[in-house]
Amino acid sequence: DGQAVPPEGVGLRNTRERLQSLYGTAQELTLTPGASGGLEVAIRLPYHTRRDLFTAITETA
Repeated sequence: DGQAVPPEGVGLRNTRERLQSLYGTAQELTLTPGASGGLEVAIRLPYHTRRDLFTAITETA
């Protein structure tokens, strides 16, 4: 019918696995049919500043 979200292929599976390995449950990838056709993709990722990353690295060292 052209309106359904496509089945998950290798590319989507790899993307989901990569996001999960990098961000765990702090990420989300959703696919929904677009209002006027096509596909709408939404990705939610945690926001980190360089200072956050530096602090995380030095705390684990």
